[in-house]
Amino acid sequence: MRSVGTVSETFAILNRGVCLFFEASPDHISHLALLNIVVSRPSGTSSAYRATREFARKCDAPTGEVVALLVHGATIEDIPPGAVVIVAPEAGT
Repeated sequence: MRSVGTVSETFAILNRGVCLFFEASPDHISHLALLNIVVSRPSGTSSAYRATREFARKCDAPTGEVVALLVHGATIEDIPPGAVVIVAPEAGT
């Protein structure tokens, strides 16, 4: 499993999921397919989700754009700031 980073901000996109911003931009995430991710919350619990890599505009970002994850089937309450996200290997790898 490969660490993506620590969640710094989240926001919901109606009927799409939750977008995650990270403390540092995770440039090494594949953007070609759905990703299997595991979210470890500060409370010690964890859950698995599917996500896609996205680009988002942020006014305070040096380049104006940052890499973000769109997590399908999650709510803002599911993934609080401080949660750690890792990409899980595909089945059979």
